[in-house]
Amino acid sequence: MKLYCIRHGLAQDPHPEQPDRERILTKEGYKKTRSVAQGLAALGVQVEAILTSPYLRASQTAVICHEQGLGPMPVIHEALQPGGDWQSWLTWWQAWQAQGGGAVALVGHLPDLSQWAERLLWGQVGDKLVLKKAGVMLLELPEQGNPVAQAQLLWLLPPRVLAD
Repeated sequence: MKLYCIRHGLAQDPHPEQPDRERILTKEGYKKTRSVAQGLAALGVQVEAILTSPYLRASQTAVICHEQGLGPMPVIHEALQPGGDWQSWLTWWQAWQAQGGGAVALVGHLPDLSQWAERLLWGQVGDKLVLKKAGVMLLELPEQGNPVAQAQLLWLLPPRVLAD
């Protein structure tokens, strides 16, 4: 099964008077993210579920992916927030597998997305994978069973490769 890991686009700089979860995409971030999503659509990427962090910049990125035809309306998954619960997502994934679900896109943050991918690829975190803002990583996970240390890395693309 295909798992697309998409990092949110370029967002406003942190500000002490604004909660981190409320930071939104900049105009440039929105434009580049839309261009990346269009590039994915041009490649024929289609998912059955888009899960997103509850943080605004990630949910905006996920909605852009939906608007460009990549999949259904995004669903907020609390595990995708910064420092989220890997085990909670893994439990969700195994239930998704069991019901015969298809390709999924995760929209979230670093270092979490990269660390989760490393667990799926190698069974441990080594902080070796770097996903640029609006970058996309594609993993192939087994159809059944525990995906930890069983995935294959198919893509690790910075946005400039997908954007026009």
